[in-house]
This record gives sequence, structure tokens and C-alpha cells, in this order.
Amino acid sequence: MLNRNLVKVLSKVYRYENSEYDFDKKVDVYQIPDSLSNEQKELLKASNFELNRVREHNHDNVIKELKGIVENAHLEYIVSNMFIKAIGSGFNRGIQSIFSYYFAQNMPLHDFDLLTRKGYRTENTCKICGINKKMWHNDSENLYDLYIGYCRFGGYAEMLLDLKEVLTFKNITATDNEKSVFLKVIEIIENAPNDETPSKLIKRLAKEKCLPGSNNTSRVWIVKCLAELGILKNRYDANYSIMNPFIHYEQKLEWELDIHKNSPSRAEVEFPISAWRGKLGVNRDYVEKIMANAKTR
Repeated sequence: MLNRNLVKVLSKVYRYENSEYDFDKKVDVYQIPDSLSNEQKELLKASNFELNRVREHNHDNVIKELKGIVENAHLEYIVSNMFIKAIGSGFNRGIQSIFSYYFAQNMPLHDFDLLTRKGYRTENTCKICGINKKMWHNDSENLYDLYIGYCRFGGYAEMLLDLKEVLTFKNITATDNEKSVFLKVIEIIENAPNDETPSKLIKRLAKEKCLPGSNNTSRVWIVKCLAELGILKNRYDANYSIMNPFIHYEQKLEWELDIHKNSPSRAEVEFPISAWRGKLGVNRDYVEKIMANAKTR
């Protein structure tokens, strides 16, 4: 696990002004900026953290590895506790992993199946999972993103990077206080005005100061994850949850395109969060499932 001091140093490295774009691999690579102090440079050197671990990912291999990882019986316990800690104490690294786990757990083992929609042929997207057939990633930068709470919900190879590291974590257990804060946040969301939008909810959570250690980035992704988990209901599928039987990327895309029809032209539409409004409320069954999976075994 990356320590906080290293993450702070990396926040000064992974910036646009320190990057060069690799046009062949379509990724950014980074250099150590002169702005780092000697102490920060020494910390970075001592960490042995590889700043640019650029790797090619193949859809079929990613799928097989994801299905293999979730055979670990302890993983559900770890990711459940990580998510509660993310909400209860600002452990930003804990937001992504619960999505990655259930995506991999419920996704069928499959080979790449090209998405074709209404005569428009994509070259690189699987209609089942949404993961690209081939892609290059800077895994180092993507790992840093996970630590600051920036997530990838949907078909992304970063889920493999995420879960591989999670398996190395020790003693990840949510405290009673973190569990209490988690439940309190759910209660606050449950009391949303009928016309509340996701953006208004995020602002209300910030105003309530109910998410300790959070920032705007982490609050955005916590709310999005709550929608993916089905805790925030959506108007297309009342029982939708990444914890339930897998829904193909092709279907999610159809719902997302339908949302676009009734949204402002510049709106950033994402399913399922864009399909939530306050009147839909929360699904307590999924809250209880996460709490049950986080109990000491």
C-alpha cells in the first residue's frame, strides 16, 4: 500500500505539465519535476515506485485474470471493509475496489465480442463487458488515481490493477465508528428532496460535512459508486446493482443514450448515477449486504 507521503509526492508528478504523450501507445508518460524538494526526491527514490509502468492489456487475458482473482474467498470481506472505510474515514483507496470485485465476480467468462450498434461499428469495444480488445495503460499513474479516489466504473482494465494490489493488503477492517458514519451517510441520502439531482446531492453531502477526510473528487466517486451498488436507485431498473447478475455493457449503453435524449446538450451523462433522483431513494437491502460482508470472519 502506498503511504500518504508518497501519494503527496506523486500528486506533484502526475500533472499535465510533467507529461509527454506517446502517440503510438496513446498514453501519457511523466518526468520528475524540478519543483520537487530534495527530500521528496529521496522519498520517491527510496520507495522504488516505478513512475511509468506502461503495459499493453489484452481483453481476453484481462477477463481470465479477473475471473481467477475473485476465486479468493477473502476478497469480498476486504473490499466491503474498504468501501465502508472510504465513507467512514476518507480512505479514498477504498472506493473503487468493491465495484471491481463484483464486476469481476458476476461477469461471465467470455471472449471479446465486438460492439456493433445501429450500423455503427466500433473497432475496439466488447459489447459484453465494455473492455477494449487491446489497449496500453500507464499502470503507475492509474494506481495513483485510485489512491486519490478517482475511479473507473465500467469496462476498464484498471480493475485488474486494482484487485491485484488489494490482495496484498493486510488488516483492512472497518471500525465501529466508520460503520456508524457509513450508516449515517445513507440516512442523510435517504432524506433527499424528491427533485434532488446527483450534483445537488454531492453539494449537500459537502455542506453536511458528513464524509470525514473527503474532497470534491472523492465525494463525486462515492456517490457514483453508491449508484453502481444499487444503494441509489435508478429509474431504469429498480433492482439494479453491480452485486446482482451481470448486465451487459450494450444494455447499459442503451440506457445511457436514452438519458441523453432528455438531458442538456453539454451534460455529462453516466448510467446509473444520471438516472437517480431524490424521490427514488435508497435500497437498504444492498446496504445490509455490504455490512454483513464486512463482519469479522
